[in-house]
Amino acid sequence: MRRGEPTTVAGVDLVVGHGVEDSVPTRVAVLVDGVEVHTQDLPELASTDERFSTTPVRLDFDPVEGSAVAVRIDEVRRLTTKDWYSGGPTAFPVRLAEIGIDGFVFGPAADVVDTGCRDDLLTLDGAPLAVRIR
Repeated sequence: MRRGEPTTVAGVDLVVGHGVEDSVPTRVAVLVDGVEVHTQDLPELASTDERFSTTPVRLDFDPVEGSAVAVRIDEVRRLTTKDWYSGGPTAFPVRLAEIGIDGFVFGPAADVVDTGCRDDLLTLDGAPLAVRIR
């Protein structure tokens, strides 16, 4: 997330998915202006039989000033299913239902969001991965 002017950040709130179709993050890092400022092991979140189970997790760290904050998922407990096409195992995605950043306040959400296809929001093994947010 980016802001136009620098803001003091001292924590990030995550709402982590750990339902029946979620791989679960176990270690995350917070980067401010591209610099890693905090790394944390997440509490063990048991997968549930419910589809949309979530748990809030707070990441506290020493205050730092910056205008861009990113959350990087460093380690994951993979939950797999059978791929319909290949018949082999495929991992369910990680689900972060919400991300809140201290000092970053945004107005109300738009009624419609369509970013078009972008390759500057997500990376996989360091390579850009094109996504479209709707």
